Amino acid sequence: MSELSKALKLLDKKEKSKIYILLLIMIILSFLEFFSLGGVLIFLNYFILEGSQENISGILSKLDSNIFSETNLVFLSIVIISIFFFKNSLTILNVSFSTNVLNSIRINISRKLYKGYLTEDIIGLQKRNLSTYLRNINYEGHAFTLYLREYLNYILQFLTLFFILVLSLLYN
Repeated sequence: MSELSKALKLLDKKEKSKIYILLLIMIILSFLEFFSLGGVLIFLNYFILEGSQENISGILSKLDSNIFSETNLVFLSIVIISIFFFKNSLTILNVSFSTNVLNSIRINISRKLYKGYLTEDIIGLQKRNLSTYLRNINYEGHAFTLYLREYLNYILQFLTLFFILVLSLLYN
């Protein structure tokens, strides 16, 4: 966790707020995954059990028995399809937004490195090869955003797994 705090110190307030927006989008995506999987489980349980309510256990036994009428099933299927559509649209938005945010962070890190090199004394700059500076400017910004992207993906996968485990506990 100390590595993450060190990494966040390199970001300015605007970039940190964008990261927090990304985290909020990831939490919403995890909730939507939870609800979409829960809806699929209700449908699968209904169709596997061929519409009989006496074998329904867990969270489904708490539902009203009229929920499995034909009009309610059509409504529930529309709701589930809408949740899937919204979840996938939000996923596309998340990928696009995270790519833009991480690219701007990469550019900012490269700019900070470049400014740091410009403030060094001329003798220190001449001791190293120019290609080393260019490689550092390009590579370090890319490595930092790659680390940040993987960390954000880890958080998203952890949240999704957590909500799926909650769903499995509620279902059984």
